[in-house]
Amino acid sequence: MTDRAHQLPAEDPWLAAASVAARTHLHLVAQPLVDAPRPAAVKIAVHGEGTAGPVTEHVWLGEVAWGEDTVDGVVLNRPIELRAVQPGDPLRVERAAVEDWILGAGGVALGGFTVQVVRSGLGLLARRRHDRAWGLRFPPPHQVRLRPGDEADALVDLPLPGES
Repeated sequence: MTDRAHQLPAEDPWLAAASVAARTHLHLVAQPLVDAPRPAAVKIAVHGEGTAGPVTEHVWLGEVAWGEDTVDGVVLNRPIELRAVQPGDPLRVERAAVEDWILGAGGVALGGFTVQVVRSGLGLLARRRHDRAWGLRFPPPHQVRLRPGDEADALVDLPLPGES
């Protein structure tokens, strides 16, 4: 994972749709894992004052702990403008505020709905750098892997810009 946030459009309909899909499948990551623990991260929006006034940025939380209605974690990436939130800061949010989730299972990315939207807009070289920074193997950008394996229900299609 990169330690810096990506600058994305504030009202991107594809990111919004990807966040809805991530919340739909949140139960897959929020329940206790039966096998060995896997690195998990969740993406949330943080609000505060930037250099030009109020700003909302999206950060990833690691060291995720699931409460009944909440998620606790520590900030993993540095916001672009917000200075009140820094890597390592602990945060607690409502589960409904989770915008995305990602697990690493044997070096393979599970989840990462909004990550796939970002990847879809990158050229091949930039996508390879992006994936190396995460340290995970991703499916093609129009798909999200929900569980390990190649079975048919392990992947879901994600509508992306330019696709019908």
